[in-house]
Order: sequence, then C-alpha cells, then structure tokens
Amino acid sequence: MNNKMKLLSSAVVHDVMVYDMHYKEHFMLSNDIKLLTGKPVSGRAFTVQGEFTFNRLADYEELARVIDMLPHFTKGDIEVLQPGYGGPLGTWGGFTAKLVAKYGCRGAVVDGYTRDIGQLQQMEFSVFCKGTNLINGFGSGWQIVDFQSPIDMPGLLGTTVSVRPGDFIVGDEDGVVVVPTELLEEVVDHAHKRLAREDELGALLDEDTLSLAEWKKTIFDW
Repeated sequence: MNNKMKLLSSAVVHDVMVYDMHYKEHFMLSNDIKLLTGKPVSGRAFTVQGEFTFNRLADYEELARVIDMLPHFTKGDIEVLQPGYGGPLGTWGGFTAKLVAKYGCRGAVVDGYTRDIGQLQQMEFSVFCKGTNLINGFGSGWQIVDFQSPIDMPGLLGTTVSVRPGDFIVGDEDGVVVVPTELLEEVVDHAHKRLAREDELGALLDEDTLSLAEWKKTIFDW
C-alpha cells in the first residue's frame, strides 16, 4: 500500500474520485493555497484550528499550546492549519516548522500566510499557503485554540472542504486534495490501474503503429 501511495498526485486523485468513483463531496482545496516552499508531499492530516482575538493569551500560554501539540504528531503527518482569520498575518513560520518537523511533520497546508520563507526554503519544508506576510501571528492576537479535531478549509469556487484528523492529504504543484481515510485504499487501487493504463497508452504512442481511427477506439475504450 505505501509504495502505491507514492504514485498519487493531486491530478490523479481528482480523476479517480470524480470519474472512477463518482465522489460527490468537495475534496479539492482552493487554488489560492499553493506550493510555496519544498516539494510535493502526501500524508495524514494533523488538523489545527486557530482564531484571532483581542483577549490575548500571555506569551508563555501561546507557546505552550504549540508545545502541547507536538507529542501527538506521527511521522509523515501534514499539518493542516485553519487560522480562523482572513487578514494578513504570518500564522506559519520557520521556528514552527522546525518544531513540528522534529516530531515527524513533513509539511503544512495553511489557509493563510507564512513568514520566514528563507528559513523554510533552507529546510526544504513543504508549505502550501496563500503567500507571505512578515507580521508575526503569535503576539498579534492570533492563537491556536484546538488540534486534531475536524476543521473546514476553503475549496474551489467558494465551497468548503471538511478535513478530519487522519484524512489523507496530497499536495503538489497542481494543488491540494483531501482523501477521506475510509476511501484511501479504494483511491489508491484505482490510481494504480489508471496510471498503468496511461503507461500502456504511452507505449503505444511511442510505437507509432496505430491509425487515427484505431487511436479513437483505443482512447474511447479506455
């Protein structure tokens, strides 16, 4: 199963869930959330909810909430952060990445902005977000209020995508998709078959032995 998961891309997952499985729920995140640093990643979702409030926590309490999360990470997790705030704050950054990476986190998907992009690039830590902003979320009234509970992330065309702890995240240059954990095995099996078929068609194309009529039939039968 793990080797097959490595074949997954956001585009392949889209084709499988839409065309092979006829999945009707929203699972594609907004195109505003793009790969900013690092490489494509996939893994289990570690969900985090934040909020902006003028009733600030003390500095030690803000840091404590980050520290409290760390033992709950497992190797290969992808943090999915819903800041709960649409304004310009850097709710992700280099030090946060170092902390969670030490406990096994491989990347972050943020409905917001990051800072410390130079550090993140040096770490080759994968961050999907809306862009950069140098304002520190911690210390500006933003704080973490919950983790490992279901969260809502923005989907395409104003839709909402529900993300639960343990759902499977696939993120790359094309976008980010969320596979419900109970569907993962089926998605992987379909993806393996779809990619194998594409390899077959690619080999036929390289051979250059089919007429246009034969190509039409071959593609249609696919």
